[in-house]
Amino acid sequence: MAPAILGFLPKKLSKKKKQVLKKLPCLKCGFLGKVEEQLDVVAKGTYVLNRDFDTLSQLVSRLNDEVKHKKEMIGICLERQREDHRFCL
Repeated sequence: MAPAILGFLPKKLSKKKKQVLKKLPCLKCGFLGKVEEQLDVVAKGTYVLNRDFDTLSQLVSRLNDEVKHKKEMIGICLERQREDHRFCL
């Protein structure tokens, strides 16, 4: 519970409050520092994954558009072939 509470405290504390906080066991062992580092790593990883998913989504959208275009072109060629009995290149 202490780490959650300490996360909302202001950065500038009086000396008396700092002394009280230093007595907490989770602060003595550097627990909060480790948790902060882990949260930073997780935040950076989440940002990178989000960007990768956005890029992947854009690539899939472009591929889908290209497939639709090719299908339309094939349909046009097949219609012309039926009408003129010629191949469309």
